[in-house]
Amino acid sequence: TGVQTCALPILLDSIIILMDTREQKNAQIIKYCDDKKIKYQSKKLDFADYSFKLPKNEKAGILRDLYFDKQIVIEKKNGLMELIGNLCEDGGARLKSEFIRSAGSKFYLMIENALYEDIVNGNYEITHGNKSKYLAKSLLGRIKTFEARHDINVVFMNSLYSGNFIYHTFRYWLREQLLKGIDYDIPTELPMSELPAPE
Repeated sequence: TGVQTCALPILLDSIIILMDTREQKNAQIIKYCDDKKIKYQSKKLDFADYSFKLPKNEKAGILRDLYFDKQIVIEKKNGLMELIGNLCEDGGARLKSEFIRSAGSKFYLMIENALYEDIVNGNYEITHGNKSKYLAKSLLGRIKTFEARHDINVVFMNSLYSGNFIYHTFRYWLREQLLKGIDYDIPTELPMSELPAPE
């Protein structure tokens, strides 16, 4: 059974955002968390850039810290240029490896400061070796293949709203888990390393 409705706000307001130690260029996200008094912590994640944990709260029935870095994650790309660079540099092998390692997790690929129509209309330019342009049709095909093959969710996001998206994605996902009855058989610490807040 799920937690009592009266305990939901307490638990949801206590989540701590996990930010991978290798994540950079996230000043807007940190500012959002600071402005909204959302707690966050820098920790090495096995895959993706963001996840969260629910801290111990004995009064609410949470007897230990619960990490959700294997259940739901968000990978951030700083625009289409970074994504195309990843695809060109090793044929996308590193990106595909990350998707494979995250199998079973709810995975969001958040592409900042880009629109779907930018891809369709080829509204981007990148120089990578001898390739002056990664064809729009090819790029769209790769993204849609990732979605279908690895069951990921691709989101195009104005970077001003990235922090809002990350926080509310985790908050409402957790809300549903708590209402359904959370599975407490979740690691209490991250295997390769070691993140409350009103809106």
